[in-house]
Amino acid sequence: IFFIPSGDNEIACISGNSGNLFVGTRRGLFRSQDLGKTWRNVFKTMIPEKSSVLAIDVLARDADKIMISTERGLFISDDGGARWRDSSGILKNHRVKCIALNNGRIYAGADDGLYSAGDQPYNWQRVFVYINASDIGDLPEEASDSVEPEGIANPGISCIAFKGSKMYAASARRILCSEDGAKSWKYLSTM
Repeated sequence: IFFIPSGDNEIACISGNSGNLFVGTRRGLFRSQDLGKTWRNVFKTMIPEKSSVLAIDVLARDADKIMISTERGLFISDDGGARWRDSSGILKNHRVKCIALNNGRIYAGADDGLYSAGDQPYNWQRVFVYINASDIGDLPEEASDSVEPEGIANPGISCIAFKGSKMYAASARRILCSEDGAKSWKYLSTM
């Protein structure tokens, strides 16, 4: 139902809600309102890195609200993708790999950690700093076992999930859990 000609474009993510399908690619965000028969590019900028969509969050309870993260920030539409506002703030030049909304807060995973913003999506605060292999010194023993070895690129935060009051964030081979709204974190045992 969706075809991209060969070249430097690829599908990075897909999402949908009440009659809309969204596909994020390196060349922007595409929307179909007829179950994939036709597609329209609803987000593209002049800067290729900003057009490269990495994640989509379409709200189930508000079909018009769409959040996308890109190679260079985060953008929000309140009208189904007709107009977009740059909500990047300090994430303006960050590769934002994942986004999620929970209890009125937006969470964004980037290469250097996890960020959170409330009602004002421009007011981002880093709630978790990504630890790379050179920072092992003071980590608890269970955390140091899961840190990426030297030579592996910094994976940052790659996905976010919620279950009840628990928040989970993943990075490469590590899973972190917070039960207090991202104020403190513990590592989960891994395979």
